[in-house]
Amino acid sequence: FDLEFDADVQTMSPEASEYETCYVTSHKGPCRVATYSRDGQLIATGSADASIKILDTERMLAKSAMPIEVMMNETAQQNMENHPVIRTLYDHVDEVTCLAFHPTEQILASGSRDYTLKLFDYSKPSAKRA
Repeated sequence: FDLEFDADVQTMSPEASEYETCYVTSHKGPCRVATYSRDGQLIATGSADASIKILDTERMLAKSAMPIEVMMNETAQQNMENHPVIRTLYDHVDEVTCLAFHPTEQILASGSRDYTLKLFDYSKPSAKRA
């Protein structure tokens, strides 16, 4: 057993500030779970408020990089067009605890503390329930 080792370890990942971003998901309660779609274009978040938000990652990154002055001067129409949340789903009655995108279909599976598993077809723009 040789416990001597070189403590000068070089990391391969960039500094955190180079890839971190912050975005508020607009849930009314704490966000408890998040998952990316297979292609990375969408993120789904589940909350203690029992809602699920589906966000567009490009819009999310653009919004987080936007100067506050520009955001404050956006019209309501511009805000809607640029808003990262593209769908909000309501069908659970308790905290959402797990989410998974189907690998090939526009289906999102969710589990909740209400002891239910729901399948949402998010290809339908007006669908808010499983």
